[in-house]
Amino acid sequence: IFQVQGVDKAQAVTLGLAEQNLLGRGKRLSAWGRKGAEARNTFIEDSWGVRYVDPNIMGSWYRFDGTIQGLETGEFLQAIAEHPFYSLETPWSVSMFGQHFRRERRLIWNGEIASVFEQEDNTGRIDFSFALRRGPPVVHRIGPFYEYVQKRVRDLRIVTAEGRELEPPPDHTTSSMGIAYRRLGVDYIVEERI
Repeated sequence: IFQVQGVDKAQAVTLGLAEQNLLGRGKRLSAWGRKGAEARNTFIEDSWGVRYVDPNIMGSWYRFDGTIQGLETGEFLQAIAEHPFYSLETPWSVSMFGQHFRRERRLIWNGEIASVFEQEDNTGRIDFSFALRRGPPVVHRIGPFYEYVQKRVRDLRIVTAEGRELEPPPDHTTSSMGIAYRRLGVDYIVEERI
């Protein structure tokens, strides 16, 4: 992995390694580091990260995708574990998702940093789905889900006089549950070659 990103007159550089078939098992592992850049009101943080993807945990039908990223002003964590619908004949699926993201945010006034605050976002979701009808030409899937989202702001620091006029986004928490329905139509193209 090699990437150079321009920010005004500064450059952010990312270097890393990626293995797409770890130990010949189809698992993926990648690691990277980034030297950030800052120019006027654009800020790219220094960071490092590791991602692991396992398409079949211990030979099962379950998948896992996890990311850990350290930022100059916080961190990012994400994990997804699931038993997806692998085909039109799969009778059920389950998925669990979690994410934590904390970082420093800046409010800009006339091209200058007016205030700085820390924002933390936490998200979780779980859902189950069952196939009411499997196989082509039409598949019907239904199931319950639950989602939780929390956004919090802390440590507001006023940098300039104009910063008093700018307010960070408000804290909020939402929690929702429901029933999801999905209909998939399958089209085939039949080719005959003589």
